[in-house]
Amino acid sequence: MKKLLCAVLALIMCLGLASTALADGWPVAPGESFTIYVKQQSIQPDYEDMYVFHKYEEMTGIDIQWTNVPQDVANERLSTTLAGGDLPDAFMKFNISPANLLSYGSSGDFIDLSPYIEKCMPNLSAYMEANPDVRASITSPDGSIYSLPAIADAPSTRINLKWFYNQQWLDNLGLAQPTTTEELYEVLKAFKDQDANGNGDPTDEVPLLTSFDNLYQTLGGMFGLFNRGAAHQQSWDMDPETGALRYVRTSNQWRALLTYMNRLYSENLIAQESATYQLNNLIALCAQNRTGMYVMTNLSRLSNDVAENFLPINAMLSGPDGDQMWSATRSHLHSVGAFVITADCKNPELLLQWVDYFYSQEGTAFFFYGVEGDTYTVNEDGSYSFADWVMAPMAEGKSYDECQAAINSCSGGNCPSIMSYPGFSGMELTPKPIEASDLLKDYLPEIVWPILNYTEEENEIVTTVGSDIDSYANQMASKFVTGAEPLTDENWQSFVQTIEKMGLAEYYEAMSGAATRAEEFMTK
Repeated sequence: MKKLLCAVLALIMCLGLASTALADGWPVAPGESFTIYVKQQSIQPDYEDMYVFHKYEEMTGIDIQWTNVPQDVANERLSTTLAGGDLPDAFMKFNISPANLLSYGSSGDFIDLSPYIEKCMPNLSAYMEANPDVRASITSPDGSIYSLPAIADAPSTRINLKWFYNQQWLDNLGLAQPTTTEELYEVLKAFKDQDANGNGDPTDEVPLLTSFDNLYQTLGGMFGLFNRGAAHQQSWDMDPETGALRYVRTSNQWRALLTYMNRLYSENLIAQESATYQLNNLIALCAQNRTGMYVMTNLSRLSNDVAENFLPINAMLSGPDGDQMWSATRSHLHSVGAFVITADCKNPELLLQWVDYFYSQEGTAFFFYGVEGDTYTVNEDGSYSFADWVMAPMAEGKSYDECQAAINSCSGGNCPSIMSYPGFSGMELTPKPIEASDLLKDYLPEIVWPILNYTEEENEIVTTVGSDIDSYANQMASKFVTGAEPLTDENWQSFVQTIEKMGLAEYYEAMSGAATRAEEFMTK
């Protein structure tokens, strides 16, 4: 509590505002107000009722007028608001893409933050000094910075996807976790054919239900793909044989991955609805003990009694050619577009100082856990735990994320803060995800690209020609996996030729500048 109070006092001194005292002793600096549009997850209360932001207003005296935008309409709301011209002071947690940041920044709707960060944001500045890949990810080639980042610091937050196996099913069938992709096939087949959940119905098991994209990212490294990390970039990596830029979706390794996934899909080892995957379907199947693998960053969406059945991956799989790489990883940057200030903001310096506290060690703990002694306690090992009253709804079947939603804005990610130990409250920092990460971190790509940034000329190609190529490639990948388009030599060659005719060479030239800048930065 003393550390938090000192940090808030320092913030107020930095803001240069006179303070008075509330009855409970918190200092305030009244009279300042900002409007913020925030993306709201379905399990979250309105932000004005969220503990952390309600408390922060008391602490600083800065009034935030929140507009809660449901996640399923957030992109549309962003576009219509910017088109209408009546802008809030800031957008928060909208995960605005680099392309849109550049577009709206160049047009003057979003302000360039680079002149303010060093003088107004000492905490973020210090982190970027120590981890320059974060600065590289948020800086346009012309030096402009149009958004603040969500930062992934702990390994378990950088490894964005992990595998969890239903240990009860493995035990029922006397199986160990697989160590190769072929063994994975055998385990999933046993799940499907041998009544793995033991309920007497040999037809109700769904061995694996996750999105195709999650499988591309996690299986990809076992097929020699995504050697620059798959969390930020799933179209390009570097060809290990030539050292040149490679379009992943036309490589022989990509075809081999799709062939393997088609094998799983055609034998009903991947749920048939995985092509149109819905997370709630997976959660429901887990609750019914009907699925054998859970693919996610953590187990936060499962109730305690369900989550205890799932154990983390304990052996890195090797692919058909011996590749052992866990490609589902990101740089120190989780995402861009976490906090964007618009041209209508009259006092960007103050608003940046307001948000910079969340990039400090104390501010990270406050952002995700609240106030020590009230909403959380510090354990003997230095980790944090929410107070019993916060987690009490889990006894009624609520998930961890549903419980903490009353306290913080963690759900959905893209928070303007640092996901670091011990201050981050996401379940990535609970024992099972940490155990998975302790294994997988030894198999990550040697170089992980930050989010790539483009010049205006590069961006024009990437968002037109490149977007069309990627969209077609994704559609065809789904057809190849499901068998809607047989993966014959003739069909594959036709697919590759179509990609080339759509402008792959032009796309390559646009990407090469951004990739070269990233390679030079990461290897210098």
